[in-house]
Amino acid sequence: MIPILSALVVGQTQSQMTTAQARMHSFWISLAYVLGMSLTYTLAGIIAALTGSYLQAAFQNPWVLSLFSALFVLLAFSMFGFYALQMPSSVQSRLSRYGKGGHLFGAGIMGVLSALLSVPVSRHH
Repeated sequence: MIPILSALVVGQTQSQMTTAQARMHSFWISLAYVLGMSLTYTLAGIIAALTGSYLQAAFQNPWVLSLFSALFVLLAFSMFGFYALQMPSSVQSRLSRYGKGGHLFGAGIMGVLSALLSVPVSRHH
């Protein structure tokens, strides 16, 4: 998480900011990132508590595992150059405003995505 957070915070302050303002700006960006992660983990915990072991049992179904495997194989074809996957240009231009860093909303979204993409998967037997 440190490289992601540092990429969002370091170097994203404006040149006319004083040192104290830059530190506060960095603090708020970091807080937005952490709150995004916290919200994601909170929602995942609530969903897991409400569904109990039913969610784990559903994801261990051979049909579900087969569907996810097929999806990953289809997505892998893009990595081998069989086709190109791109977001629509309207979405890309909208996201480019927040992707440069320095925005609270963008940092919060990055926290949510970081929590979703870097969750360790544990299996209980």
